[in-house]
Amino acid sequence: MGRPKKKEFLAAKPVICDLDKQTLANDYDKYSHNRFERKFEELSKELNKYSDRLGNLTRSILFKDTDISAGLGLDIEDIQILHRAGYTNEQIEQFTKEEIKGIIPNIKFTFKLYLGNEQIANVLPIFNNFISDKELSIIEIKALLNCTNTEVCKVKSNRLLAYLFNRLSKEGYIWDDWQHQFELNKSFASRNGKLLKADDFSKALNQIKDYGKPKHGEIIDNLICELKNIENK
Repeated sequence: MGRPKKKEFLAAKPVICDLDKQTLANDYDKYSHNRFERKFEELSKELNKYSDRLGNLTRSILFKDTDISAGLGLDIEDIQILHRAGYTNEQIEQFTKEEIKGIIPNIKFTFKLYLGNEQIANVLPIFNNFISDKELSIIEIKALLNCTNTEVCKVKSNRLLAYLFNRLSKEGYIWDDWQHQFELNKSFASRNGKLLKADDFSKALNQIKDYGKPKHGEIIDNLICELKNIENK
């Protein structure tokens, strides 16, 4: 038959396929869905295996902590504080109850602070005017921010305090574990002297989420802008 002439080639009609676009799309969707389901099942099985291992490990640690605390006549929270401070079970079991009671008050937990001296100097007047119940020095505010303070700071507004540190955390100036660090270090108390715990900070943040930023919250927003400007100099 040979190669068609140019005119014949140009005049040739396209081959018509019986499969319409919708059929092809449905077949492809079915194939993709089945493949996705198979992959999902595989990943779920793997996840369940690791989840079971993690659950067993968590229970093992918890039971071990409970055994140690019961043996020493201590609260399990005391054992967990020692763990956070880097003590192993073997080391803890060598201590007496009296020794542990002497160690725990001297443990200080710190979080990474990414504020320079100029930035901290900008935080100080805001803290003194709107948050702290008494005027703090630059040394005292640095100690609070570094979790190395030796005195409890009473505050005027739990919500404004929580709002400040939540903003600092979201902008990466402090770690996001600040609530527990402040509780463990006994850093802040309400005006009536009640030590603020992680739950108190969490409640304050929930109130902010439900009802909006606290009074003077815009001053904290402006402070964050100033900190960024100093950082970008």
